[in-house]
Amino acid sequence: MNDPFWFWKLDLFDKIKFILFVTVGSFVIGFINDSDIAKQTKLLKQELLQNCSTNNHCKETVKNHFQECFDENWDENGLGLYTRFSPYEFTECMNNNAGFEYFEPIWLGNL
Repeated sequence: MNDPFWFWKLDLFDKIKFILFVTVGSFVIGFINDSDIAKQTKLLKQELLQNCSTNNHCKETVKNHFQECFDENWDENGLGLYTRFSPYEFTECMNNNAGFEYFEPIWLGNL
């Protein structure tokens, strides 16, 4: 594959196979990424609810404002190749909605 024009030298059937392989692969990677995000979101919400233990106001804040704060602090480019979660801004949003300092930053990678 040292030839920069290798793709154009393939016959039509091989070009179609290659394009299908790349297309299906990108959909699979996107699906895996989306399912991982959903899993991490669920774990983060469970962690926050666990930290609230018996405080009902804290639990209501998580139930009512979690998704809003998460969506505000989840950055993704248009292709879904780059994602970033800001735990400090997320925590600030949750605490502002609660009116108290219930939450501390939690990194998604630590869940």
